[in-house]
Amino acid sequence: MERRKLILDMDGDADNLLALAYALRSPEVEVLGVVTGHGFYQPETAAEKNIRYVRVREDKVDYLTDQIIKGIRGDL
Repeated sequence: MERRKLILDMDGDADNLLALAYALRSPEVEVLGVVTGHGFYQPETAAEKNIRYVRVREDKVDYLTDQIIKGIRGDL
């Protein structure tokens, strides 16, 4: 079975970090990157939280810390 390739849009809240954990451990998906946007946290804070989570919890996905992109502040 071919793995689905995902780019996740996250705001850094606990439910998003849980979704990231499930996605990273799933044999069915490949996480290509994470984009943080305005939501529960500002994009900078959300990016930091996602990077910190990946570094601390997911030792097999070092490539992903370079693929967490900070989005814009506020609504479009």
